[in-house]
Amino acid sequence: MGDNRIKQWAQARMTPETWNRIVGIFAAGGRGVQRSARELRMWASIGSDTVTSFRNARVDPWRLVFAIVVVLVPMLALNLMPFAIPLAVLVAILLALILLSTYAADWVGGLTSTITGLASLDVFFIGRQGIFDSWDVTTDLWIIVIYLLAAAALITMMEHLKHELAIAKIEASALRAANTAFYSVEIAAAQRPAGDSAAFVEVLQSILTAMVRVNRASAGAIYLMDTPNQSLVQAATYGGEEGMEPLPGDDPSRIVPIDYGLVGRVAAERRPVVISDITERDNVPDVLSTNPHVRSVVGVPIFDGQNALAGVAWVGLYVPYKFTQTSQARLQALAYRTVAFMESARLADFQVEELGRVQDSHRRLQAVIQTMPEAVMVIRPPHGQIVTSNAAAQKLFGLNKPGAQLGVRRIDQLRITPDPPDLDIELPMVQAMLDGSTVTSVELIVTTPDGRLVPVVASAAPLITEDNEIDAVVGVFQDVSPLKEAERLRDEFVSVVSHELRSPLTPIRGFAQVISRDLTREGGHEQHIKWLKTLELHTDRLTRLVDDLLDVSRMRAGRLSVLHEHVDVVEIATAVVEGKRASQSTHQVVLTTDQPTLPALLDRDRMMQVLDNLVGNAIKYTVGGTVTVHVAADDEHVFIDISDEGAGIPEEAREALFTAFYRTRDANESAVPGLGLGLYIVRELVQAHDGSIRITDAPGGGAQFSIELPRKPVEDELASA
Repeated sequence: MGDNRIKQWAQARMTPETWNRIVGIFAAGGRGVQRSARELRMWASIGSDTVTSFRNARVDPWRLVFAIVVVLVPMLALNLMPFAIPLAVLVAILLALILLSTYAADWVGGLTSTITGLASLDVFFIGRQGIFDSWDVTTDLWIIVIYLLAAAALITMMEHLKHELAIAKIEASALRAANTAFYSVEIAAAQRPAGDSAAFVEVLQSILTAMVRVNRASAGAIYLMDTPNQSLVQAATYGGEEGMEPLPGDDPSRIVPIDYGLVGRVAAERRPVVISDITERDNVPDVLSTNPHVRSVVGVPIFDGQNALAGVAWVGLYVPYKFTQTSQARLQALAYRTVAFMESARLADFQVEELGRVQDSHRRLQAVIQTMPEAVMVIRPPHGQIVTSNAAAQKLFGLNKPGAQLGVRRIDQLRITPDPPDLDIELPMVQAMLDGSTVTSVELIVTTPDGRLVPVVASAAPLITEDNEIDAVVGVFQDVSPLKEAERLRDEFVSVVSHELRSPLTPIRGFAQVISRDLTREGGHEQHIKWLKTLELHTDRLTRLVDDLLDVSRMRAGRLSVLHEHVDVVEIATAVVEGKRASQSTHQVVLTTDQPTLPALLDRDRMMQVLDNLVGNAIKYTVGGTVTVHVAADDEHVFIDISDEGAGIPEEAREALFTAFYRTRDANESAVPGLGLGLYIVRELVQAHDGSIRITDAPGGGAQFSIELPRKPVEDELASA
């Protein structure tokens, strides 16, 4: 009621602006006084049990007795001295005794010693002895005032020093606790099995326990960032109450949005947040839902190596307390350790996952290799030591049989020879190991432990390391016994059939010629004669086909003979060109050369067969145009080029043309007759002369077959003879 009357009286005598200004000044002053009082109360009550609390005075009897005795006994002794002691010395002695009392009995002892010293000065040394009369003398009064001020300063200084000492002890204890916590966290992180989620949570719990203990806190929690959902998920808690109901507005699943509670504030501001005394105005439902008794809290963000938010951690006390920078630093250090552990755990889990995938792939690869019908073997340089092999290789080389090829550990100890044996070549795996090349389709003979000869086709490829070194060589051996047997039967069939076909062809052609001559003499049988001529042409064609088959059979059997004799290459080419001119009228066949004669040592019949096949092919597979045969030579070689004006031959099909029974798709679709043996025979005959043949593009378009043969002039041969 009195306040209202004062307010009404003041408002009646001043303007509203002045009244509001005065009210604001008093409100600000009141808030400042409250804040100062709260800070002073916190400063006085925070620390350890050994720190004096000005709010809760500990007036123990022993403190009072100790303080009185410490001052009174020396003062009585000094009073009994036979000489006068200077007053400054007495004051100094009293201040020292007050300092001792404050150190031993806290501020209660210091205050008691101050009062006892004041009484001793007044009774024994100032004014009349035995009477309190120092207040009557101005000089003595100033001495007492100075004494009291000095005593108060000493008591305050000693209490502050004791407080700082206690804080230092707390910090040292916290540092030891932090080291112990770091050590325990390191052990827990090191013992965590990779890929174990439960152990991951246990390590986080250990880190949180360390955070709480090093700050002498009562509760705490760690939240991890869920980036896709922009929320924080509670991963570990400490000091929570079991069965506690969530507070209003709290998320029972412990999933905190970025803008929710203390955790959301720390995440949003990306800096430590300290609340010294939680009130209703503080929005910390996430903290209170963990433990409603928390009164003060500090939260710190957790950043990963890319400075992205990885989570938030907080710890809290049951009493109001302003967490210092040191406390925040300790908490931040353990937060960094959390990031390091999470990163190492992620890498460890990734490594375990990758290792599992690699092992699974390795098992599948091993299963595939073991079930392959081809023999697979791996050797390692420099000595070709056999490090692994599959079941087919062990069966082929007898490596899995007890006592079979005992002591075989290197590739050169296996019984492998070239096919045919007289070839001087390196084994494919040895060649790949020596020069790092990939070798394919080499025919070999493997002698099995029971003495069988198994033909194989071998391939080898090196495994190159990142340093470009040969780490190992993989070899594959394919048993081609069935193919060899089929090839033998085919060649035998071709040989037999060719001989059987050739036998009746000669009399058929001969009788056709005889009948043709008789009908010609009689006259009037032109149509029959024409039919007989056609029969002769087809007989000749069939004879050529049979001859080709016989040649192939001889080549496959290694019985192809080449008889070198003195020949004129220009003469052979001229004979072939003139024969083709006479037998067809669709193409122009020409011979070009800058030498009238070209002597060499060659097989005349085989060279005529080569040129006849090549010129015949040029005519057969081109529509009109000119077929050119060019002959040239140098001192050591003979060069023969056969070119046409057709569509040419694709580069990818050129090598395959020299394969037996191979025909291009265009040849098959055009229904041009042939078995695909002509070019195969040509190359075999050229190679039998130690020469070579290749296909290129003709200068005027079309295809060009270029032959290169070694030349042995007649003069040199005669001279050597």
